[in-house]
Parts: sequence; C-alpha cells; structure tokens
Amino acid sequence: MLTLASDGRTILLVVAYLLLTAPALPLAWSWWQFWGLHEHGTRNSVATCILSLTTVSFLWIWAGLAFQPLLGADYSDRRYGIITTNLISTVLFAAAAAFRRHRLRAGLVGSCLLVALPWFYVLAVSSVA
Repeated sequence: MLTLASDGRTILLVVAYLLLTAPALPLAWSWWQFWGLHEHGTRNSVATCILSLTTVSFLWIWAGLAFQPLLGADYSDRRYGIITTNLISTVLFAAAAAFRRHRLRAGLVGSCLLVALPWFYVLAVSSVA
C-alpha cells in the first residue's frame, strides 16, 4: 500500500528521471540531422562544436551519476565548479546557436537548454545539506 510519503518520493524520482533523460531525444535528433547535412555539404564548424560539447556535457551527467568522483566530492569547490561550468556553458551554447543561421539551430537550442536543466537539478540537489 502506498502512503502519501512514498507517493511523494515516487513523484520526485519520476521528475528527476525525466529531467535527466529529457535531453536524449533532442540530442539524438540533432545528431541525425547533423549527419544528414553531410550529404548536402552544409555542415558548420560552430554547430559541430556546440553539438559535440553539449553531448559531452550530457554524457558527463550520466557518468557522474554512475561514478561520483567524476563530479567531485560532495560539497567541494570542484563539484560546484564542474556543475556551474557545465550549466553556464550549455546556456551560452544555446545562445550561440540561437544567433547562428543554420539548419540545426532549433535542434541545437533545444538540446542545449534541455541539457542545462539536469545540470541545474544536480546543482540544486548538491546544494541541499
């Protein structure tokens, strides 16, 4: 039998899981579009860099969840530095992609902002004592 406390925890776990997995589909779509552009010869080095770094940032979240030392020790300056750097960089990547005229613009902006959400979540969870 589920109680109110367990229901609340379940909802929190579902929300956390959705935040952490939400960027996967837009990233995959952006990569699919990117490889499709290769046939037309319209790849862009800035878009390539943004997509690659955003993907690395997304993978870093998952690797950090599986292997905690990748994010740093709990409540350490290194941990906050890694989280904050990734959060700010993904938002800046989204801004850079928004101002570029390229076929991947919508996918890149969406992917970057959705990757920023889990970093914000990790920052909020890491800040709780």
